[in-house]
Amino acid sequence: MSDFEIDIVIPWVYASDPEWLEERARYTGETAPRQAWFRDWGLLPYVFRGIETFAPWVRKVHFVTWGHLPDWLNTECEKLNIVKHEDYIPEAYLPTFNSNAIELNFHRIPDLAENFILFNDDVFIIAPLKPEDFYKKGLPRRYGIHTPDRIHKGDFFYYPLNNVAVINDHFNMRKSILAHPLKWFNPHYGISCLNTLIMLPFPAFYGFYKAHLPVPYQLKTYEQVWKAEPTILDQECRNHFRSSTGVNHWLIENWSVAEGSFYPQNKNYGRAFKAQDITPQNLDQVIDYIIHQKGKLTCINDGDIPEDFFDEAVSRLKDAFNKILPEKSRFER
Repeated sequence: MSDFEIDIVIPWVYASDPEWLEERARYTGETAPRQAWFRDWGLLPYVFRGIETFAPWVRKVHFVTWGHLPDWLNTECEKLNIVKHEDYIPEAYLPTFNSNAIELNFHRIPDLAENFILFNDDVFIIAPLKPEDFYKKGLPRRYGIHTPDRIHKGDFFYYPLNNVAVINDHFNMRKSILAHPLKWFNPHYGISCLNTLIMLPFPAFYGFYKAHLPVPYQLKTYEQVWKAEPTILDQECRNHFRSSTGVNHWLIENWSVAEGSFYPQNKNYGRAFKAQDITPQNLDQVIDYIIHQKGKLTCINDGDIPEDFFDEAVSRLKDAFNKILPEKSRFER
């Protein structure tokens, strides 16, 4: 068992809340956000069931919300801490509909453990986990894999480049790798070590490998990055919505990798499924991964799943999760 406390943080939004939509519309003029970003799958109970069943060592779950709550949530659960935006985000940044502002201020959550894991509502624990799956030798587990980021159109996809630009103001890639070679050239990464080897002649970072799975953090790293880059973080948090010039929480993850404050993570401990996997042709492999618990974690990312397949996909996914997590958790009424 871990010799220190570990919390989980789950940000959540209920996009059908008329009050939330009304407040959002005051800043956008839109009456409805992009559906796929906020579509409710009804799978959130299985996030909590997985935590209780497969990660009972978690000290507390901090459920971050604009103010709305699922009807089924047991707010009296001793492990649950309901956190509204105004409870921890500075007033100057409110109201916010910017997920980056919500996540970049997590270190301000009252009673948050030094070690906390950022979950999303589309990430599920499907097999027993140990604290050592996230932290080892007092360090968060990371992927020390130098992976150049491809430039895409659209504001979201500029964030990795913006993050790396900040990292390169503080770190030299070659020096970072040579200072901790076994964290970069590690058997856990398999053939991906070649990515780093190929990029080694260059002095700057061009990108970091990311898995769309839970990310372990430490408060001290958040505080360190805020101290080093207060202006760029403040600017991002003052944006009511995400912008192409902003940074996100991966900057903090990248920082700990660049300075060597991490322990290598196994690439096979979980799997993220993207929208192209949630199709009539591919859904069987997703269901099989869950039911047969082929990994410890999975992410079911919505993306742009067609409306005419959405209900069927959700029904089949619920059946799959219910096979491994049939009992209500203490987080449910």
